[in-house]
Amino acid sequence: MGRSKLAKMTGVSERELTILERTKGGGVVPENTLFRLAEALNIPAPILTGDLDLDASDLGPVSPTSCTSGCCG
Repeated sequence: MGRSKLAKMTGVSERELTILERTKGGGVVPENTLFRLAEALNIPAPILTGDLDLDASDLGPVSPTSCTSGCCG
């Protein structure tokens, strides 16, 4: 999924996503942003914080979206 699509799905700007991607530890992400990103990526939020390891079962097929705005293809 591209940054533009993720930004539209979560309401987080592309610039903020870029900053989050480049931050290595120590970055503070608001809890609501964390949960929106996890939901859009279809993964548990603790994976994004590093509190839970990513494994093969987390990389399964993505379920169809219920998006009605057309932004999600």
